Order: sequence, then C-alpha cells, then structure tokens
Amino acid sequence: MRDSGDYGPPSICACSRHIAVVPGAHERMSKPVTEYRCRTNWQQPMLMTSRQTATAGLPGAVSPPLRPARQTVSRWRDLAVWLVAGLVALPLLTVLSRLFASTDGIWEHLQETVLPLYISNSLMLALGTGICSLIMGVGCAWLVATTAFPGRVWLRWLLLAPAALPAYVVAYAYTDLLQTAGPIQEALRGYTGWRVGEYWFPQIRSVGGAIMVMSAVFFPYVYIFTMVSFAAQAERSTNIARSLGRSPWNSFLTVAIPMARPAIIGGLALVVMETLADFGTVQHFGIPTFTTGIYRTWFAMGAPVAATKLAAILLLAIGLVMAIEYTCRGRGRLTNKERTGSGHPFIHPGPVGAWCATVACCLPVLVGFILPVAGLIYLVAKPDGMNGLPLLFPAIGDTLGLAAVAGLVTVAIALGLSLAVRHSAHRARKSTGLGIKLATLGYAVPGTVLAVGMLVPFGMFDRWFSHLMSSQFEISVGLVLTGTLLSLVYAYAVRFMAVAVKGIEPGVGRLPHTISDAARTLGAGAWRRLLSIYLPVLRPSLLTAIVFVTVEVVKELPATLVLRPFHVETLALLAYRYAADERLVSAALPSLIIVVIGIIPVWLLGRTMFRRSGA
Repeated sequence: MRDSGDYGPPSICACSRHIAVVPGAHERMSKPVTEYRCRTNWQQPMLMTSRQTATAGLPGAVSPPLRPARQTVSRWRDLAVWLVAGLVALPLLTVLSRLFASTDGIWEHLQETVLPLYISNSLMLALGTGICSLIMGVGCAWLVATTAFPGRVWLRWLLLAPAALPAYVVAYAYTDLLQTAGPIQEALRGYTGWRVGEYWFPQIRSVGGAIMVMSAVFFPYVYIFTMVSFAAQAERSTNIARSLGRSPWNSFLTVAIPMARPAIIGGLALVVMETLADFGTVQHFGIPTFTTGIYRTWFAMGAPVAATKLAAILLLAIGLVMAIEYTCRGRGRLTNKERTGSGHPFIHPGPVGAWCATVACCLPVLVGFILPVAGLIYLVAKPDGMNGLPLLFPAIGDTLGLAAVAGLVTVAIALGLSLAVRHSAHRARKSTGLGIKLATLGYAVPGTVLAVGMLVPFGMFDRWFSHLMSSQFEISVGLVLTGTLLSLVYAYAVRFMAVAVKGIEPGVGRLPHTISDAARTLGAGAWRRLLSIYLPVLRPSLLTAIVFVTVEVVKELPATLVLRPFHVETLALLAYRYAADERLVSAALPSLIIVVIGIIPVWLLGRTMFRRSGA
C-alpha cells in the first residue's frame, strides 16, 4: 500500500460552479501546485500553475489569450460602444447630408439677403468674445497663480462664478439695467438733469453689447485651465527665468505664455464654440446669426431644408474651430498634473501694485456676476416681481424631473462607455476609444443644430410608422418621436455625453484591475460586479457627473425650445418667453433660480481643479 506522501500536492478547482480538491497522481512535492479551472464542468479542465495564478492580474504580467466566450463579450461590448456613437452621429450626419440638397430657390434668397449678415455677425461675435475672454482669462489667471495681493484667496473662486450664469440670463439682466427706463439711466438723468435724447449712452442691444455679455460669462473657460497651468509651472520654470535676470513681465511673455499654450488654446476654443452656439443672447438682442437664422428659417419661413443647410455650415465652422484647436494645441494637455512646491505666489508687489491686481481681478467678477445677480434681485424685489408664481412651480417640477431623468440616463450610458474602454482588449482599445470620442462629440454641437438634425430623421420615422399603422392595421397614430419627452432626453444625452464621461473617467481610471479579476474568479457575474463593486466605489464620480449633466439640462435653451412637448415648460423656456414679451420683471425669478442651481457645479469644478493643481 502506498503511503500518502507518494501522492502529489492536491489540485484545486477554482471554477465558480465546482469547488473540490482532487489528489494529484504520481507527482513529486517539488513540482508546482496545479490549479484546475474548468469552463463549465469537470470534463473541460484548464491547467494553470501556481506561479501563473500568483502573477495573474499583476502589473507587467502577460495576459493569456482571450477564450472564445470572452472574445464574444468583447465584440458585443465594442458593438455597443459604436451603437452609441452611431446614435450621436445620426443628427450630425443628417445635417451634413443636406448641405447640397435642393431648396426651391429659398437658399438663393437667403444668400442674397441675410446669409452675409449671419456670417459677418457670427465672425464678429466669435472674434470679439474670444479676444476679450483671452485678455480677462489669461490676465486674471496669471495674477491669481503667481502674485500676492489682497483678496486673492477669495477671488480665485469668485472668478469662476460667472460660469454659473447662462449668457441669456445675463443679457436679460443688463437689458433692464442699461435700457432707457432702467435704473442706471434714471439715476444718471436724476443726477445731471438731462433728458432722454440729450446725452449719449451705449446700446446694450448691439453686437458690442453681446460681446460684452458673452465675454463676461465665457472667460472662466480660459481662466480655469490657464490658472492651473500657471500654478503648475510658476515655482519652477518662471523662477528659473527670474533668476536669469528676466523681469516678471518678460517671464510672463517668454516663459509662462508658451508653456501654457495648450491650456489657453483649449479654453479659447471652448469660448469660440460657445459663442457660435449661443441662441438666447443674440435672439434677445435682435442680432441675426446662424443660430437665430436656423430657427427663423425653419419655423417662420417653413423651409426645413434651407434651415438644415444653415445648420450644416455652422457645424462645419465648429469642426474648423476644433481642427484648429487640435493643430495648435498639439500633444499638450489642457491641465498639468504636476503640483507646485508650496502653492504660494512668488511675486510680492508693493501696496499700489497689489491693490491694482485686486481691482483688475474684481472687474470681471463685478461685470459677469455681481451686477447681473444684483439686477435680477432688484427686479424680483419689485411689487410685480412675483406675478409669475402660478407658472413658476409647474416649471420647476418639469425642469427638475426632466433634468433628473436626462442626468441618470446620460450618466448610465457614460458609465457603460467608460467601463467598456477599461475592459476592452488591448488590440480593440483603439477602436473602442475612437467610438467614445465620437460619442462625446455632441457637446461641441450647438443645440439648434442638434435639434434640426434630430427633427429630420424623427419626422421621417413618424411618417413611415403612421403610414404603416394606417395601411396595415387601420390605426391612426400621432407623433411617436417628434415632440416627445423621448426625443428631448435623447437630445440631452447626445449634447452632454462628454460632460458625463469626463466626470466618470477619473474614478474609473483609479479602479484597480485586481478587484474585478478577483470578483470574476469568485464567480461574480457582470451585474453583480456592477452593483457590488463599481457603483459603490464610483459613487462620488457618478454623483458629480449627475450634478453636472443635470445643471446643464436646466440651463439648456435652444434644444428644449425646438424639441419640447407642448405641455412641458422649463425654467429656461419660461424666462425666455417672458423676456421675448419684454416682461423682464417676470423673467427675473426663473432666471435667478437657474443661477442658484448653476453655482453648484461651478463650486465642484473649482474644488477639483484647485485640489489637483495645488493652487
């Protein structure tokens, strides 16, 4: 009889369905332990040595080739990513496909009358807003990142506050403040004794007024990226330049600006794209641009093909801006991951210079946040400022409900996209990453263009489905997609998918692969891993993404205006309708609520960026 020591070490089955210990046969104790991992049962074992088991999933380990089942899952995962990308690209491809469509003479009429005006006004707004935002954003970023002056700690946060205000809300506030019957001109006439027409006063409803309003709201895009970049390089490169005898101004021009070029160009590109996409401000000021022209051509002239051609031209312009931004930025990053040494500014000017820096940083906050908010509060405090309460509460309910649904749907899809890239095989990761880049392209598309691109295919589907139901079943159906909540949520998901993905990606990137591998080894399926591992670990990132998407939905105007069902009234639409009727007092309260809601993501963004940069 053999002694038990003649048998080799026990072999362990790590299958999720079978757990058993099987004695080895005629093996020496010096040989490595053999682990049996079966696919479905004991009849299909797969041998893995203990050394392979110990190193599986570790950094630098060579992963075994994918099994057929895993390859099938990977293919389905890639297919799902590209399906989402296709849904995002559908309205864009629809718009571009109508670029050379026939318009029965309407397009020629637009070319001879208003198209040159659309082009010139859009270019002037983009150029003027870009220059003003560049000056304010870069200047304030340099002062906050490198200079010690009174109020610096507070102003670095307050300079982000204008981003909480939609441009159309600031336009409403300044229209009341600066119009002939507004408080500023009334105070001027009361102080000087002048009468109306006896003095010159700048017109807010002009291209210059629109540039001022949009620059005051959009400059934080340049400020936040550039400030983080300046803070990351301030104590290293710029101090070296100063030690070589260069003045602060010379160091700023020759060292700081070139090193911060990717951040500056990235922020400036966002400003230009937001300017070209703006609808509420130019509509209220009566400035004909591409966005207002698209809306007017479709709904006032009844020429959807011509409106789609205008949308295609605007979409090509946005694509050109993105291409220029990518070419100029090169391989540089928008933000720098490096932290500064001490986090303290290195320039200590005299008292006069320090207070000048304080005033220079206070001016954008005053123009972009304090004055508009004060103007809205002034309007709400008037005796008739609460006249719109009967319509306000239903609008709040519709807004929050719609924003919550859109936020959850968008973040759920974004989570799937992020996890798909994480778990995709290395050879398929480029394809999956390209699909996600396409899926997040909607944020650069103006809401008006997106709405027009959705109306065309949705209308075609509704007509086809109505004809099918009436001819086959003699059932009359109405609109299935057009003018429904489904189309509106779809538009929000396409528009703000990039916001959700960017909010989730940092959390997904910090997930160690060993957690998922261990759960899979213990038999946890995909849904169980999602509910037990991913959602609890990613809860902060998911909540942040939901907040960002929800607030963007609350502020969105053009897509909601075009695609909303008749019974839906959001805060943005309510304020827009009141302002269009020149009832600015009634428009103040819903606008003020939008501002209060918009402060939340600005605070979250500032906290995250300042923490990463150490500024």
